[in-house]
Amino acid sequence: MTSFTALNIIPDSDSDSEVDNTQELQIEEALKIYQKAIKAHSESNWAEAHNAYQELFKSEIFEYAGDGVEEGTITPASSSIQSILYLAFKNHASFLLDRLKAQQPIDLSHPDTQRSFRLALYWFAKALARDSGDTSLWRNTAQISHVFNSSRLARFCLESVLQVDKEVTDSGQSVVLVQGGLRPEEFLATIKLRDLLTHLQDDASCSTAFFQSVKNKKTKATFALHLDPYPWLANKSIPVREYVEEVEAISYDPSKDPERHTLHVPMRTWPAIGMALLKRRNMVDETPVASEFSQYIKIDIPPGSDSPPSTPSTITPHETTPVSTEIAVIEDGDVQMAEAIQVIPEFHKDSSNRKRKSTSLGGVDDTGRSRLSKRVRDRENAQAAAAIPPPPPVRPLVSSDDKLFLTAESCFAPLGLSLGKASSLKIRVRGDENEAVESKDWYLRDFKNILRYWDDDKGNVVLYGEGIQDPKEEATPGAALLNMEATTSSNSYHPLLSEGDGIRRWLKSIDKGCLHVRDLSIEWLKVLLMREYHDPQSGSGKLQNDMLASDGKASWLKHSWPEPLRDLVVSTVNECEEILWSYFKDWEIEFKKKLDRLGIESFTEKDFATIEWAQTLFEIYLGDLAASDKERSSVDTEEVQEKWDLLRDTCRRWSYLVGDMIHCRPRDEAGELPEDQLTYRYLWANAVFTGFIHDSRDFVLDCFEDLKATLAVAGQPALELPNSAVMPEISAARAEREISKLKTMDFFTSIFRATTHMSNPVEVIVNLEAVLDPQSSPEYEIEDGDETNIEEMARFLEGSSAQFKQYLWDRLREAYEHEEIAFPPKVLTCRLKCIDLIVSEFNSPSYVDHSEDHRQFVLLRAIRSLEITITETLNLALSDRENLSLDNGILLNSLQSLFCILRLLHTYAYYEDGVMNSEYPSSDLHSYRLVVAKLRTMLVKTWCLTYLIYREIIENDKGELHLTNEPQVLLGNLLRDIHDELGLRNYCKLPNRDFLKLMQSEYLRFDNREFDEELAQCIQCRYHLFLGPDDWKQDDHKTEAENFTKKTALEILDFVLLMASKKKIQQLPKADIKLALDKMVEMIGLPKKSVKIGYNEGVLEQYLAGSIHPLKLISSLKGLGSISTAPITGDQATAAAKGLYFLMGHIHLSMIRDRSVKNRAQVKGDDLEDALRYFKYTLMCDPDNWEAWYRLAQTYGQQVDEDMTWTADAMNNHRHELVIKERKCILSFVMAVAASVRDSDDSEETGKKLANMYFEFGYRIYASTTPPMNMETWSMNDFCRHFSGSQGQGMYKEIAHKEVTRAIALRFAIVLIQKALDEDLENWKFHYVLGKCMDKLRIEDENTSRPADVLKRFSLAVKCAPEKAGSELLLEPHHKLMSKACKYVMDDSISPEEAYKYISSSVYSKGTSTPTDQQSFLTVTHATLSKMRSADKQKWHHRMTHRITQLMIKYPSSTKTDAESPSATPPATPAQDPNLVAATKEFSSLFTSKASTLAIWRPENERPGRHFVFASAYTLLYVSLLEKLQDRSTLEAVAKRVRKNAPGLWNHPQVWETTYKAYVSVLRSTGGIEHKLEDKIFLSGGLTWDEFSSRSARLEAYCNSPAAAQLPLFDLFREVAELRRLNLGFGVSSEIDELLADTYAKLYRDLMPEIMRLDGSATVSGTATPVEQLPPPPPPPPPPALVPAPVLVNTSSNPMSLSNLMESRPTTATSTTTTTTPSKPPAAPAPAAATATATATATSAPNPAESDLPLRGKLTKVSHSQIISRASSLFKPAPTKPTAQSQKEQQSQSQSQQQSQQQSAKPSPPASGSGTRDTATTTTSKRNGGGSSSTRNSIGESVTVAGALTRERSSLSGHGGQSMLHHGQQLQIQLLKQASSSSATTTADGNEDEVMGSPEGDEQGDEGDDEAEEGDGDEEREDGDGDDDGEEDEDADDEEEEVEVEGEGMDVD
Repeated sequence: MTSFTALNIIPDSDSDSEVDNTQELQIEEALKIYQKAIKAHSESNWAEAHNAYQELFKSEIFEYAGDGVEEGTITPASSSIQSILYLAFKNHASFLLDRLKAQQPIDLSHPDTQRSFRLALYWFAKALARDSGDTSLWRNTAQISHVFNSSRLARFCLESVLQVDKEVTDSGQSVVLVQGGLRPEEFLATIKLRDLLTHLQDDASCSTAFFQSVKNKKTKATFALHLDPYPWLANKSIPVREYVEEVEAISYDPSKDPERHTLHVPMRTWPAIGMALLKRRNMVDETPVASEFSQYIKIDIPPGSDSPPSTPSTITPHETTPVSTEIAVIEDGDVQMAEAIQVIPEFHKDSSNRKRKSTSLGGVDDTGRSRLSKRVRDRENAQAAAAIPPPPPVRPLVSSDDKLFLTAESCFAPLGLSLGKASSLKIRVRGDENEAVESKDWYLRDFKNILRYWDDDKGNVVLYGEGIQDPKEEATPGAALLNMEATTSSNSYHPLLSEGDGIRRWLKSIDKGCLHVRDLSIEWLKVLLMREYHDPQSGSGKLQNDMLASDGKASWLKHSWPEPLRDLVVSTVNECEEILWSYFKDWEIEFKKKLDRLGIESFTEKDFATIEWAQTLFEIYLGDLAASDKERSSVDTEEVQEKWDLLRDTCRRWSYLVGDMIHCRPRDEAGELPEDQLTYRYLWANAVFTGFIHDSRDFVLDCFEDLKATLAVAGQPALELPNSAVMPEISAARAEREISKLKTMDFFTSIFRATTHMSNPVEVIVNLEAVLDPQSSPEYEIEDGDETNIEEMARFLEGSSAQFKQYLWDRLREAYEHEEIAFPPKVLTCRLKCIDLIVSEFNSPSYVDHSEDHRQFVLLRAIRSLEITITETLNLALSDRENLSLDNGILLNSLQSLFCILRLLHTYAYYEDGVMNSEYPSSDLHSYRLVVAKLRTMLVKTWCLTYLIYREIIENDKGELHLTNEPQVLLGNLLRDIHDELGLRNYCKLPNRDFLKLMQSEYLRFDNREFDEELAQCIQCRYHLFLGPDDWKQDDHKTEAENFTKKTALEILDFVLLMASKKKIQQLPKADIKLALDKMVEMIGLPKKSVKIGYNEGVLEQYLAGSIHPLKLISSLKGLGSISTAPITGDQATAAAKGLYFLMGHIHLSMIRDRSVKNRAQVKGDDLEDALRYFKYTLMCDPDNWEAWYRLAQTYGQQVDEDMTWTADAMNNHRHELVIKERKCILSFVMAVAASVRDSDDSEETGKKLANMYFEFGYRIYASTTPPMNMETWSMNDFCRHFSGSQGQGMYKEIAHKEVTRAIALRFAIVLIQKALDEDLENWKFHYVLGKCMDKLRIEDENTSRPADVLKRFSLAVKCAPEKAGSELLLEPHHKLMSKACKYVMDDSISPEEAYKYISSSVYSKGTSTPTDQQSFLTVTHATLSKMRSADKQKWHHRMTHRITQLMIKYPSSTKTDAESPSATPPATPAQDPNLVAATKEFSSLFTSKASTLAIWRPENERPGRHFVFASAYTLLYVSLLEKLQDRSTLEAVAKRVRKNAPGLWNHPQVWETTYKAYVSVLRSTGGIEHKLEDKIFLSGGLTWDEFSSRSARLEAYCNSPAAAQLPLFDLFREVAELRRLNLGFGVSSEIDELLADTYAKLYRDLMPEIMRLDGSATVSGTATPVEQLPPPPPPPPPPALVPAPVLVNTSSNPMSLSNLMESRPTTATSTTTTTTPSKPPAAPAPAAATATATATATSAPNPAESDLPLRGKLTKVSHSQIISRASSLFKPAPTKPTAQSQKEQQSQSQSQQQSQQQSAKPSPPASGSGTRDTATTTTSKRNGGGSSSTRNSIGESVTVAGALTRERSSLSGHGGQSMLHHGQQLQIQLLKQASSSSATTTADGNEDEVMGSPEGDEQGDEGDDEAEEGDGDEEREDGDGDDDGEEDEDADDEEEEVEVEGEGMDVD
């Protein structure tokens, strides 16, 4: 199948494919050139080969030398390129050597020769870079290395051979081994390496076990030839330059002293070196005795580089640069490796193929090719693949980024606020660094850079506050306040010190000397604290100490140190204080001596750097003193005080020392020191130090006043000391700040002291509000003696840092939070002010005018503070809305600050989008993941706080803002877009679902249907409950379900019910909202059992258990009627009042009512029970809920319908339960009608519900008055009570009230349906049922309604009815109209013409002419009904067939054709009536032809239960027709079906009784069985028991012989016996027993004489005649055998009488002549008289066996029960075959049976009558082959099998001789075996489980037979009962012909 690619879609793989195609072409061109070069090389055409190689190296593929491997994108093309490069380099080197070889003799001293060798060595190296596994190439390179006298390079190559072979061994490759298990290449390299190591005198290597094993081995001659790859170069080398001079003496080098201690530093950083030196110094100081050399240190640090390596120049292969041929050697004659590498020219060496270290790339060479074995590489690749995390999911591009910003623009525009554009916040892939950004948005650009270049230092600031000094900790009285404010300037003013810069150079400088650990510490401090300088004594003119210092600034001034380094410097300075003091004191002394000797001109840069270094140390000691002073103020102990005193003295000493050194500087002409930065640093440090040693604040103020004036006059720029804690800045402005601090010291000290314990919060509030917010506080009152004033403090605060102000606002907040005050609005105000202060710093000069590092630090510090402050502010705002009742000015300022924060946080959100879409990389550091989690949380919290403030502003607006829309709409839109933006990134669940909670509460408060979808999305995110309809777009925001509580359920109950109401009730059971409703019920719970609930439940149940009072029916239409219940309160009552329980009940009800019955099996009662339970819960809490009563009635009605839909068992055996349920249904309807009249509204929806309720109520009443319920529901038999007679009759029991008669019930139903029609005139069912009620009421009272009114209703139903109901034709109203019209016309209730006007509305009456009389109307009726039946292609409807059959029976003239003569002779018997035969044929279409099973289906609109009523009526009608036709075989099949179809027939006992009576009648008439024949043969003839027993035994033996099966009378007897067996479950039937006895008597009468005669002749001859040889009796007279056979009525002539048996009479001639020969049967039946004579003669013959009977036995008479017993056991049961018979026996019997059948002739088909019965029996057996037969009757089985044998033999007797008989015997054996083998599973005639008319039964038994024989194409159907809009199952064709019990059967009208 071809694929299609759109033109505007460019596949990602296209570019790769194009590159591959291009490379393949280039490779092909290069291969051609390569083959040309190889060919010329092989032909020794050196010039042509040289040119070809030069052309090859110019090929484009050599530009890819480093592609594909280094970048990790290896393609097939790149792999081929690497192979070509390898071959080209290798063969080019071979070409150079072969060309040299051809130039014999070789002059190795010639420069061209040396150049060729160098190039060959180079090309070998390039080839090895592509394939390091070529061992021969390594050996070639080793020999070339010998040419250059480089033993080291040769050794390396030979060892590589061994390493490669080792890897080959590990990989499992099979190689032929040589001596010692070595491979050829390995062996040759080992020998060469052994010789080389011996030459180098490397005894250590030669002593290894490996080389010892080959030490003395001699090389065989065959291998010796291959030791040198180039034998012509053996023992040849390039001559080297000899050194002219030799070093005579070597001076001592301390760096090589073995006694020197090595100090191992774990990391290559300055702090690590300092820490190691500090630990070593402490160790040395603690050692009591240490050798001198142990104190000298050599520092060992990890390898690394101080600066990135430079990129070498690129040289093409053909542009070689001449290299010096001079090669230096050392004493042993070996060339140094570094020098040897320089010999090789650099070709193609750029940054892409720069050599990597094997430790980082795992054995990867210059080209990226692994030098490891394939096995090792595969293992490492597998491990690497497993370690690589899966790629992050690609987030879809957010096309609506601007949506939220536009919404915010429209919402906040009236407030003058804007978020800007979303595009400005996104990070561009390139160009952000140079992007022009306004100063107000610099913080955004800084934040973008923070995200793109993240490191752990940034994360530590946000996570742990690293580098941030907490003002709360430093807010202590005294000088500590000065320290705190000093730290407000950032410690990141300058670039951060790179921890590894300059270390290598510093180590190199100190490694030249032998330094003590103290000296190394001083050198370490020097490189950090001292500036660079020129030392004239060095003579080199180079800068000294320039490792970190530059531009005249030491690292102390230039860099911002990390906190650990700063602390380490302080510790080291304190440890080395004495040494440093001595060092600088010695410098001072020496400098003064030099000054005296040389003058001031001797002052050098080194001297100035030394003085500045001393000043730096003074500043460090001063900072340490300030820290100790802060500690002393908080912890006042003697130890701390002693430490402070020591530090103070140290500072004083250094102050004096630095002062002396300062005065050593050159002076100007006026003798003054220069006023430079060093001077100002010294003066400022002394001013600070004065504050620690002088108690007078005025002196300190004077010092700073002088500094301020001096700095202002000098105009010096501000000097920043980023690492100083006490003097971070030196400037006039800073001096002013210090002065302001000193002046306000007392005020702030008092505040800090007050806030420490918050003993007086009121005082703190008064003082701080006067300073922080003078406008909102009263004028500040100055206490007596306090010199501080408000102006001074305000001026101080204006210049204070944001951190200091924030600290003061926090103290004010704590005061308001105090339990004595507890004023949340002011607390919220303080927090909002803190947010404003933090954000204001982003636009302050202290942020904008500083370096990027400083700005990033401030930004990270602000993020940390905002994360805490916003969280607390939001919690306070959410706790109580009154807390936000603040001034609009404060709220607007806060909104502006929050907008800045939102822009910052959305920058991260868009950055994360880019990372997810692989637009730019993201950091994988753990600190980054922690920080971004905080950023996501902050984004959600900030939006929540923004929304709350915005809501407070606009909802309290008084028209000043001029809003563009209603506040609720603006707020709702804002919430919606915020959720869309946050949810798209899965942020809405953060933090703790605060935003979702706020969103839900707001939308519930709005109660605006416009935002229902957003509220549903919110609930889905919170609880994973899906409430919206299917057309709503509900997104998955990857949230975790929140715990669903009872409180939450009650909050969203109204909304959930609203969402449920938007769906049809039929959709709710399978909708997602059903889960939400179940969850709500689970949380809220059901009404608990309490006193009131129990009382209400009892009242409800008592009402439902009552009777139906006729007055209550009438009163309900007036709104009268209710139950008295107790009021219920609580959560459950609230839920019930809102309709939760009602809705749940309705859902459970709809799961059954609104599901098509055709598409479901029988439902369980759980749903209906749950529905009842929920409806009752609703009524317990709200008894006036009319719809709950209505649905309760529907539920009870549905229970009744379910019990009557699937089986008739409930109607036949559990009618009382049905009556109770239907009575409850009617009572519920009564209450629903009464409550609806009182409380229903006038809406259209309510009107439809009321119409349906009235109709269903009326229809239920109508159904209760007709079968199968038939007015039993209205019976009062169960509601009797005791009355006290008023006329003296005493106490008596009577029904409580009058029963509702059928007429009353129908009239009430008519009223209800008419009320339904008032609401809906177009519903055809309303008209249809109303017509049926009117028709039934007319039967009760003819004066009630006219036939025309009834027909009019049916006509309206036809007009309103659709053509189809679902997939079926809607024929019910058409049939009802036609049948009623015909009925009224035929009973002269209406004229044919008028009736035709109504039936003409049916489409099926078209084409008929207007009838003029009853006969013509019958013709129209018959034609119309036939059209209906023909239109029903699926054969669902059966009423038309039944109606046509009734018309044919009742009005036979309607079916006559013109060809029939009107004066035809009437039939002699009913069976010969053609009308009856035609009617039977017509009606038999409803029954299967083989099994005679009723095959009718339940149409769509048939009422439940009516199907079984129709089945009973149809069965009775069919039985009556069969009885009239004397159709014995069909009636037999019908009887079997009826007997076993108890679940499928209504009133089954009556149907069965009628059926078997008809069957008995037919059996008597067709078999010629006289009535009371038993009495004539056995009872009235004086036959004794002993005689009867003896002769019946002979009869039984004869009847069980094969020959007796030919007698047709046996067939009749077996059918009677089978009928008796079928009736066993219904008790004894006298009709069946009488028939059985009479049939037995007939059999006895016909056979016994011949049996006795044969027994007598056998006795005379002395040989008994076998029973099998007895001739068959004469056949019965031909049918119809309606006249019974003649019998002997004379007792004296009765051969069975006692007198005849005792008297001995001679045999007459007649008897002799009429005796038949046993060998041949008579050709024709004898006359009746002759038969009687023969019988008498035969019975009068003496029987020797009876001559010895006792007299008592001869005198005992035979009873009726004994005759029945003998008749029942006439046939012996068939032998039962063991069920455990082996498979082998079964196979052998089957083979023998097949052989016997092949020997016999093939029989002809049986006769029609017997064939029908056989077919029925066989079909039944097939149906029940899988049924259980553990309870079957063995006698019945044998009788059935024998009956089958009899019929089979009867058919065979007329078509063959002994062969046919033999075949019958074999068939008997076969059937007996089959019967015995299947006795454990099935009976012979089967057990039909199908229900008449049910699709299950027909599927099991008759489907295949019907399709095979009838071919009518009936489809397999299922009973259907469709409901429409909650209505009951309606019957459209059930009450036309009602069933009434009259006499023997049912009369179907």
